[in-house]
Amino acid sequence: MVAILTRQRTKRPRTGPILRGRTRVLRGGRAREIWRDLIVPGVHFMSEKEGRYLFDVQARKNFGISGEEFLARFDAGEYDAITDMDEIHRFNRMVMMMSFVRRIPA
Repeated sequence: MVAILTRQRTKRPRTGPILRGRTRVLRGGRAREIWRDLIVPGVHFMSEKEGRYLFDVQARKNFGISGEEFLARFDAGEYDAITDMDEIHRFNRMVMMMSFVRRIPA
């Protein structure tokens, strides 16, 4: 899951994450919140489906192609020789969003 910051006006004070549900206890007795149970004012946790949709929308907006086609061209190395600065900026935006569609183990 990926968190997206959104502008949201709330009346409650920003005191940090609000835990809904359970916690996990790690070594040393520290409690760690399970991310699905967190409510963080101003943050929306995106599902994998929402992330893929966002990536596809941005690929169509920036390059006029689908997200899958962008990934195929990226893998083929078609973007290695980009020289136009505007296109480089659009390309960099898409590369930063690739974690929405390709999960890389930590």
